[in-house]
Amino acid sequence: MAKLFGFNYTSKEELEEALLKLAVLEIEFDAANRKISRLESNEEILQSELEREREESSEKIKELEEVNESYFANMMSLHSSVEKLKECLKSEQDRNAEYNQRIEEMQKEIESLRNGDLKAEVDAIRGPLNDLLAKINSMDDILSKNSLKMPDQASSEETFVKQYLAGKISIDSIDDFIDQWHQGGTGTTISEFLGFSKEQYSSWVETGSIPFPK
Repeated sequence: MAKLFGFNYTSKEELEEALLKLAVLEIEFDAANRKISRLESNEEILQSELEREREESSEKIKELEEVNESYFANMMSLHSSVEKLKECLKSEQDRNAEYNQRIEEMQKEIESLRNGDLKAEVDAIRGPLNDLLAKINSMDDILSKNSLKMPDQASSEETFVKQYLAGKISIDSIDDFIDQWHQGGTGTTISEFLGFSKEQYSSWVETGSIPFPK
């Protein structure tokens, strides 16, 4: 009888069988230990990868937060710009409304003038103007009759008309000649002093333009 690990074996075959089972158990135990080692190694790898992913996730979350803050700031700036644009648009609309109102008023005035109001105003001042022109012509006649000046004196002077037609002076110089005539001492009518005929002078008084081209 043999004894192994506290067990009694009655034959050699039982002992060999027990030893074989023991060898198998040792192999299985070694295999289990290797598997456990691999699992522990894989667990360390997984822990390392998990930590790395956590760090990457934390960095990405931080980047997203920064992007979100920048986006929020841009949205606030855009909102402020939109409000300013609305104010400018409102101001422009108000100005356009004012311009349109002015245009309507001008169109009404133009329409009123087209309907004859301007003609009525012109007719209203034409009568007094003609009366004034008649008085001026009458004064010219009186001065011509009472003038002591020699007949050829006016023609010998450089009148406004002569100088204007000769290109020596501009049309604006007529005011200087009129002022000079009002100072007195010319001994002639204003139309003669300027170099106009009575008809030309009457035309100039009525229209305000020189009655002949330069």
